[in-house]
Amino acid sequence: MPDDRLHDVDFYTWTKVQAAALRDIAQGRRSNAVDWENVIEEIESLGSEQEHALESHLIVILVHMLKLAHSPADLPRNKWRKEIKVQRTAFERRLRRNPGLKPLLSGLLVDAYGDARRDAATLLEDEGVKLSDIPETCPYTLDQIRDFDWFPVRPADGAKD
Repeated sequence: MPDDRLHDVDFYTWTKVQAAALRDIAQGRRSNAVDWENVIEEIESLGSEQEHALESHLIVILVHMLKLAHSPADLPRNKWRKEIKVQRTAFERRLRRNPGLKPLLSGLLVDAYGDARRDAATLLEDEGVKLSDIPETCPYTLDQIRDFDWFPVRPADGAKD
């Protein structure tokens, strides 16, 4: 019978014990050491972590895009573009390694944009930008967000930014 308390008190050791028990089963040996309920929950959690990580990359991309579009400041713009490129690379790598997340992108964008909008407004409040200055729905398409050569511009700058 597995010690399911180990999962809560020493997760690292629990993972090692569970891996060994699963290897025993895979090799045809009986094992009563598998903590099935927690193994199932942890496997599901690993999948959810991939989704959350992809959404986190998306939030950072969107925050920097919103800063490019709404900040009156000139100086940090190149830094924001570089951060967008870095996050796009991480986003695409995670998506390549987890193609099952592709059908979730539209929903993730809606959720991520709400968070990014609030974060961008907070970061830009010292520059006089209010939450109401930032569109309530995402002004960017997934194609634009994923395009390594595309960046938003400030309305006053037109295409020169």
